[in-house]
Amino acid sequence: MKQWWALLRVILRGQFALSVLRDRYIRKQERLWEPLLTLFFLLFLVPLLLVLIEIYSAVYLALDRVGQPEALLTALVVGGQLWVLFFGFIHLIGQLYFVRDAEALLPLPVTPRQVLGARLVGIWIGQVVGLLPCFLTGFLVYGVLGGEGLPYYLMLVPMLMAMPLLPLALSGAIVLVLMRVTNIRGQQSWWRVLGSMSGILVLIGFQVAANSRGDWKDPEVAGEWLTQPGGLSDMIAAWFPPSQWAVESLVSFQEGAGFGSLFVAGGILAAVIFVWLGGSLYYRGLTASGGKKQSREKNPLSRRVFRSRSLFRTMLAREWQLVMGTPVFIMDAVFPLMMFPAMVLLPSLLGGEGNGWGAAFSANVSPLVAVWAGVGVVVLMGGVNGIAFSAISREGEFFYLSKVIPVSWQIQLAAKWVVTLVFTVISALIVSAGQLWLLGAPVVTLWTLVTSILAASFVNLCGILFDLISPILDWQIPQEAMRRGFNRLWGLFLLFGGALVVLMFNVLAVRAGLSFTVIQVLWLLVLVGLNMGVWFSLKRTAGFRYQRIEG
Repeated sequence: MKQWWALLRVILRGQFALSVLRDRYIRKQERLWEPLLTLFFLLFLVPLLLVLIEIYSAVYLALDRVGQPEALLTALVVGGQLWVLFFGFIHLIGQLYFVRDAEALLPLPVTPRQVLGARLVGIWIGQVVGLLPCFLTGFLVYGVLGGEGLPYYLMLVPMLMAMPLLPLALSGAIVLVLMRVTNIRGQQSWWRVLGSMSGILVLIGFQVAANSRGDWKDPEVAGEWLTQPGGLSDMIAAWFPPSQWAVESLVSFQEGAGFGSLFVAGGILAAVIFVWLGGSLYYRGLTASGGKKQSREKNPLSRRVFRSRSLFRTMLAREWQLVMGTPVFIMDAVFPLMMFPAMVLLPSLLGGEGNGWGAAFSANVSPLVAVWAGVGVVVLMGGVNGIAFSAISREGEFFYLSKVIPVSWQIQLAAKWVVTLVFTVISALIVSAGQLWLLGAPVVTLWTLVTSILAASFVNLCGILFDLISPILDWQIPQEAMRRGFNRLWGLFLLFGGALVVLMFNVLAVRAGLSFTVIQVLWLLVLVGLNMGVWFSLKRTAGFRYQRIEG
């Protein structure tokens, strides 16, 4: 047992980078601004948490009016377990097979079951932490508004802790079998794409099922779909009884204590069975490809440089291939483009006239609010994504080519910006088309299209600048180029700060009596100036950063 605890500590330190953080911030006391920046970012999330509380409160009150407040618990439990089932699938693949130290444990005197169990504990901790922001908030809102006593909160703790266990065991069984019978170690990026796609498919499926019940935004209809015979609760009880056990244990402590014990015990039993039976499959799948890690794709520049007629087209072809030739980069660019139709347009299309977001959004909305709501969505879809904030980092170990090829860094940066602009324009067209369909206002739609492209372009240029200042070139898998560092965190700060500035300016302009057209023209001039200013700053910074970056 001591051996397993030592192994667990090693795996947790590697998974959560505990040793690196302690060495950097405590022992060496280097880059102390990073934890301060993280704390500052968490403070920015407080308003989002308050919005989430308001949403859960409104849902609870609406369901309580029709006598079905426990429907909120059903939705939370089902949503949490579906979250773990689909996104935990990708987490399992990454942590079991594609971390740096996956094969480093093979020669150690530990059994496959011990390694698999320790890995599962780390994944379970990550999933519990991931559930807290969105789902714990809903459970707390239910407890406060429902006047629940101490027994409810005492039962809530083991429920949340056990919630990921059974979905992880089910997903893990699929992962072990797939990795054992198929040689997919060179295709791990596509499996991560599959996980993201599965989330969208679940969202679409849920909306189709919900809209098939009628006007599901009516609290009474929604409550009936969640709790009445033939609704979601019956489906869960038939196909996934443990979820119903969790709901029953929270609704009534005295009558549901037995169900709660079954839920916790069932989750632990499922995890134990998974580790016991999966130990023999784990190492076989890990060594299926002869212990070779995924090799990075060859830089496409050598295949493109002599086929293009201009240096700019050469660089543009290279940047496009770097993005479209890597599934993780593709998904990071395409996923936001798919989420907007899935979350906003699809309910209106399924609900028909008078249903969905269109009816709510088009009621007495001012043109200024409509334009900047669309701009905000476009910036989220096409501005704040990894394509701009990893423009330098995604070159990885091949960045040295960018320093030695006979192409100026101005042309290289222009090619990177154009690639980000492609996804920005697509985002703007999608949002503008949806806005035109929902509002039927061509003038407002045109202003949204132009303004959103300029605003997202400004954010993209800032993202390239951030990545130029602090690139991540030593990544081993593409996810590290997208997720490591603080570039995207700076982008979120930029987004929040920009939203605050836009809100304040528009309120003051309206109070000053400026017309909608005058306000938009002023914003166009400001955004053009901001784009030009950041571009000049980017060129000035690249003049010395390109030679100083080691790569």
